[in-house]
Amino acid sequence: MKRTILTIFAFIVLLSLAAAAQAQTFSVYGIAYEQQSSGYYYAGNYQMKWCRTDNLSRCGYGSTDLYGNYGVTIPSTYGGGYYYCYLWKDSTYWGNESYPVGWAYLVDTPVGNNMNGSVISTPRALPPTAINPSNNSVNVGTTFTLQWTDGLDSARSSSSWPVTYDIYGDGNEYPETLEFSNISCGGVGTCSVAISGLDHTIRYQWRVVARMHSQAAITGAGDPTFYTSSSTLKFTTSWDPSIAVHNIRTYNGNYLRAPSDYSLAFDAAGTANNTSTQFQFDGSGTIYSGDSVSIRTNQNYHVSAVYGGGYGTNLMSWIGSYETFTITRLAGSGPIYPGDQVSLRSTYGYYVTAEGGGGGTVNANRTSVGPWETFTYY
Repeated sequence: MKRTILTIFAFIVLLSLAAAAQAQTFSVYGIAYEQQSSGYYYAGNYQMKWCRTDNLSRCGYGSTDLYGNYGVTIPSTYGGGYYYCYLWKDSTYWGNESYPVGWAYLVDTPVGNNMNGSVISTPRALPPTAINPSNNSVNVGTTFTLQWTDGLDSARSSSSWPVTYDIYGDGNEYPETLEFSNISCGGVGTCSVAISGLDHTIRYQWRVVARMHSQAAITGAGDPTFYTSSSTLKFTTSWDPSIAVHNIRTYNGNYLRAPSDYSLAFDAAGTANNTSTQFQFDGSGTIYSGDSVSIRTNQNYHVSAVYGGGYGTNLMSWIGSYETFTITRLAGSGPIYPGDQVSLRSTYGYYVTAEGGGGGTVNANRTSVGPWETFTYY
């Protein structure tokens, strides 16, 4: 039911009606409202608490009924004084258990019956949705437009509650940092910011935080901003064009492959030349037989021999000794060219093998080179 409020809640002074030293509790009660862009409505079925401003662990709890009526019981041992009022309904992202909607001076009345005026909860933004680049996308350009939804529906889209956005992100799974702050979207539904100058072949992560500012700061309550966040998305930028891209074929003609799903899987089940079967040999210009190389996927992971050899293979985020292989040209020494047959030997001297000659599992557990340990470099 819609109600018109003549005076917006700023603070409440509650008067005591009686006093008795032997009482155990006292109560506050009244009517709570939620404020939407179209007006004020009963705050039906909300949660509520009143906490002492000088000790936020001392709280009395309650809830509202369908028509916003509430009653909160506070232990008398907490005494009278200044209390913050919290009103929230997480199922609809209205209010927040961490942010007070007002404050009041409560007088300790052993028989209860503290009276109050109206308590009003203003909204917070719905969680924005990160759109572009999409999660786990690869070959993203180093210049593009970052996009997300504004997290506002018809009830929240109001100039009374300005919303700004912060973008957090970083590359190669470093701890996130604040990259952009206080971006205004202007209520257009889909927000954007231009991105440029990213590095090639880097895994980036990003998320967007919506900040809906309350109408006014509450004295002593600290930050009055309501925060909601999108999920964290990952993407990888495109290959560095200065480094050649290669394929590695198995004895049966399959390709070594890193499926583009960020699962860290690595196998020999590739059947075509595509992004999942393409690799860069880090720092490669001309590769010579006997060189130590690391093999980078288009997700910026590196092929790794588990424990340095003797076991299987997988993908790792960084280049270490387990991610370094000796590449040997089987037809002799010198430069390695596309079409040459090669072997790959792990740190501890085990050769990489495509089980069955290709089509499935890749291990690094052989002590000599045979057909399954022979690869063609393209």
